[in-house]
Parts: sequence; C-alpha cells; structure tokens
Amino acid sequence: MTRGGVVEGGLALKGANLLDQADRELTIARQLFPRDSVVYREAADLAERRQRPAVAAALRDSARMARTIPYRSTSFGGGGRQ
Repeated sequence: MTRGGVVEGGLALKGANLLDQADRELTIARQLFPRDSVVYREAADLAERRQRPAVAAALRDSARMARTIPYRSTSFGGGGRQ
C-alpha cells in the first residue's frame, strides 16, 4: 500500500461527500505515514468541512511539525526505523 493510494482514497471519498469514510481513511493514513504533512492537511480540511474547527487547528499544527516526528514502530507491528 502506498501513501498515494491511501490519501487518494480519502480524497475520493471526501469529494463524494462520504465524510465518515474519508475520515477513517485519512486516520489510517496518519497512522501509516506519521511524517507526511499531506495527510494531516487533508484531514484538517475534512475537519473544517465537518465543522470541527478545534480538530482542524490541531491537525494543521501536526502538519507543520510532521517532518520532526521521530521514526518508531507502528501499531501494525512493523519494525519502523528508530
């Protein structure tokens, strides 16, 4: 699975106004790719559409600092870089 596939899936669902499903896909993308600011920005946009401004603000902050998040193991059991 590539980042593009997960994010594009979330974008397609968001575009189709399937916001709950898009939120789920973008949550998975953030878990798989925690250092990729794109997934946080897209999730922030989705939170704005769902009228959740506090969540959107937190996600935008996360997008700004995503590159500084250290590599670690994921909850999926992958041996991430340390």
